[in-house]
Amino acid sequence: MNKQLLRNVKILSTGSYLPNKILFNKDLEKLVNTNSEWIEETLGIYERRIADKAEFTSDLAAKAALNAIETSGLSINDIDLIIVATATPDRSAPSTAAIVQDKIKGIIASLDDATKSSAGDKHETARAMLQLDREQAGERLVEIEKTLEVLHKINLTKSATHAHLGSLVTTNKGNFFLSISLGVLIHQSNHYYCIGLQTPIGKLLFGKQVGDTFSFRETNYQIKAIE
Repeated sequence: MNKQLLRNVKILSTGSYLPNKILFNKDLEKLVNTNSEWIEETLGIYERRIADKAEFTSDLAAKAALNAIETSGLSINDIDLIIVATATPDRSAPSTAAIVQDKIKGIIASLDDATKSSAGDKHETARAMLQLDREQAGERLVEIEKTLEVLHKINLTKSATHAHLGSLVTTNKGNFFLSISLGVLIHQSNHYYCIGLQTPIGKLLFGKQVGDTFSFRETNYQIKAIE
């Protein structure tokens, strides 16, 4: 390889993208036998970002790539090669790099010509990122509508002997509100884990009554009260 060519290689910019959903350490406490303080002091981790169900590695890479191109001042048409290094590809074939290229091209092609600036190509990246934001906002809106549908089904005045949607379940290991997955809520120094019925522990709690026991993540639980 030409040594002079190697000397001319340089990093023009970097880009990144983080999914919107955040998993805090407190959320992990109800999934595994750990605690927030230990994680922060030992590992230095305060939160994790979780991709949406419809969000794949290629989506994250495409958004990060568009961010990097925008910062560099280049046009998408200036890019000759895309390399994606990942342990979690979308699929075994075609390569994730090819999928990223296709998604970027698809975003550009889907943009209405009427929205193009007279300045030309240098604004394509910004418009592509706007298109990605719009698509992801639409997906989040669908999730919000599903969440609202669940909330509307909750009847707090309903009393029952068995745990159901809307029940506040007190166990020897913590308090659980069967509703939607919101993480930990603190009220009058008491911690309440808001969980959905489709979560692993939500499925275990559903239908249980006072006195019942169950095991989750090698931890034994006993139900003390249901409100």
